[in-house]
Amino acid sequence: MKHSIPIYWLLSLITGCAQIEAVTENKKICEPLSAITSSKAHFYSDLVLFEDKNKYSTLDLNSNSDNCRLSKNNILHSVEGDAAAKVQSEAILLAKGKGSVEVIKISKLPGYDMKTTTKQICKKIKLGFMFEIDHGDKKIIGCQQNQLSTNAVMFRESRTEENSIEIAALKIFDPLLNDVLNELGH
Repeated sequence: MKHSIPIYWLLSLITGCAQIEAVTENKKICEPLSAITSSKAHFYSDLVLFEDKNKYSTLDLNSNSDNCRLSKNNILHSVEGDAAAKVQSEAILLAKGKGSVEVIKISKLPGYDMKTTTKQICKKIKLGFMFEIDHGDKKIIGCQQNQLSTNAVMFRESRTEENSIEIAALKIFDPLLNDVLNELGH
């Protein structure tokens, strides 16, 4: 009877470890951004997660660093295929400090001013933190994933066309902006 407790404990320990090992084998392995071919990209409020069959990588949007940290937040957007590959390419550049900005010119939404048009676009791409900057006679309105994010989508009224808005954003946001602008008829 003395030996039954240690043997039971030993069997429980072995069985418990076997189950943990099996779960670990099914998990994806984290790799550097450039080491995977992403089939999906998931935008969170604090990072972008890239995944393929057996591997994943992340880009931290607060520091633009390539790391393996996972988010505890909900997925805001997901893209697949060519769009995911484009986001990954831009993420690799951003992690190297070489992110590029694209400027798009759109018309204000019918019946809306610039601020309301901007709010509509930011809401649809789920960039919840909005801010304004006074820039001479024109205001610049921006939105980003969260207050600490180093990346924002910026809007300003066109200096040359009265009903136009210029949008400046890192190319990593292109698939999100394109989907929303197409949905809004731009």
